[in-house]
Amino acid sequence: MRTLQFFSILIVMLLTCTLSAQNYSIDGVKFFSAEGIKPIMNGKEVGGYIIFYRRDKASEKNDNYGLELLDEKLNKVSTIKVTMPRNLFLLQSVFNGEALGLMFYNPEKKNYIYKSYSKTLTELGSKSTEKPNKWELATLNQMLGGDTDEAFYFFGIRPVEGKGFVRTGYGKSSDQFKLYFYDNTFKQVWAYETPKDAKGFENFFLSDINTQYISGTTWRRKTLLSKKFEYYLTVFDAATGKKLVDVSAENKGQQLSITSTILQPGSNEILLQGEYYNEDDKPGVHKSKGFYIKTFDITTAKETSERLYAWDKEIAKMFDAKGKESIEDKFLNYPHVLIKTNGGKYYMVFEQFKKAADAGGIAMRALGGGTGVAKAKIGNLWVLEMDNAFKPLNIKYFEKDGSDVSLPAGVDMMGAGFVGYFTKWVGGFDYQFLQQSNDALTFNVSYLYRDKEKGEKTQTVAGNVFLTSDGALNFDKVNLTPKSGTKINLFPAKGQALMVTEYNKKAKTVDFKLVKLNY
Repeated sequence: MRTLQFFSILIVMLLTCTLSAQNYSIDGVKFFSAEGIKPIMNGKEVGGYIIFYRRDKASEKNDNYGLELLDEKLNKVSTIKVTMPRNLFLLQSVFNGEALGLMFYNPEKKNYIYKSYSKTLTELGSKSTEKPNKWELATLNQMLGGDTDEAFYFFGIRPVEGKGFVRTGYGKSSDQFKLYFYDNTFKQVWAYETPKDAKGFENFFLSDINTQYISGTTWRRKTLLSKKFEYYLTVFDAATGKKLVDVSAENKGQQLSITSTILQPGSNEILLQGEYYNEDDKPGVHKSKGFYIKTFDITTAKETSERLYAWDKEIAKMFDAKGKESIEDKFLNYPHVLIKTNGGKYYMVFEQFKKAADAGGIAMRALGGGTGVAKAKIGNLWVLEMDNAFKPLNIKYFEKDGSDVSLPAGVDMMGAGFVGYFTKWVGGFDYQFLQQSNDALTFNVSYLYRDKEKGEKTQTVAGNVFLTSDGALNFDKVNLTPKSGTKINLFPAKGQALMVTEYNKKAKTVDFKLVKLNY
């Protein structure tokens, strides 16, 4: 069975002047992926890294794995060896500030394996589960046989700061969902499941989590074949699993989709973001009229504010010619992150995408294959600047060559809005991450794209959009085309720096280095 590929995006960083970086190397690495490394965050600042990788054969049925702890300067603090079953798929690793959680899928026994470790790499807990139910197992097997293994993220764990881990999956049937909460030892604290008397189909997508609340979007439809979705804001109590909020985002006369929920630190307020449509349109299928930001009070489950942003009014007049052209070309806009700065402004980062026909998938389907017949086409990136009342002030539009993400059978039958969700969770967008300073005055947004200049070889280029301390939004880029056989990944680092990994599968080495940013 082929090796799981997570986040097969190659990135490194950009700057006009590169200062010397501290290095660290690991030899004898049989397999390493970007999912196998997690920064240890102290607030907004990186305090070190935990690294997980496959080493060598331990026995006929087991492999040796390595866990290493590095400080923020890439000095090794400690390392341990772990022996586990062969051919495990690392679905996800997360760090919640106190514990590292690892979730694996064992294709031989068809079950999940969970392990957790402290910041000093002391094992906290280990757990194996029964087989997933047939609906979840069928989805896992479908992903194993296609080109979209990264979609295991749908069943992966998410961190709850200092408390444990949460994940979602199918309930007892395909028209139900189940939400699980585990403590730092992977002991189950509670579970929520769709009630037996619930009508129709529903699925829950995790969006944002803090120590008080677990928030996301519940998608409902009358039958499994229906393309008409209703979108509900759903919030659970993190301590008890009690459902606190389950309300439609729509007011009378509205047709809305929900893209993301954003919990506001230190309050009971939650932001809701998505796109709006004509009343008779289908969200995610027809072209949206624009996007919206709403706020809700979790304690009352009531909407407290709403602002609509029309493509042909507020946004179009701020777009340059290329931006206006992209909207006319039916590109949709996926919001990656909403940033609040101590300068009194908000910044929202969007990346464009649309569903397109996949010639290769169509050919395979004609030959009897089970692949999808559509792909997600990735477009440009732009940043919207708003004041503290969410009034739009300015847009910076950044052009880049696009890329394609194949869609598995089933996803290609859904609306374009769902394609945005799927593309996000499989790592298909070029956006990588946000880094914000501890004083929340500056930030940088890193992304990767392929530069295809006519008559020249395709180059791997990293872009960096950054806000300086004087409030200016700037851009820089650098050619990062890697050596043949080397995979490059990018992670946040302490201060104005980035951490870069270079994995050479043939040489069985992973090299780490710190790169200083220039803002």
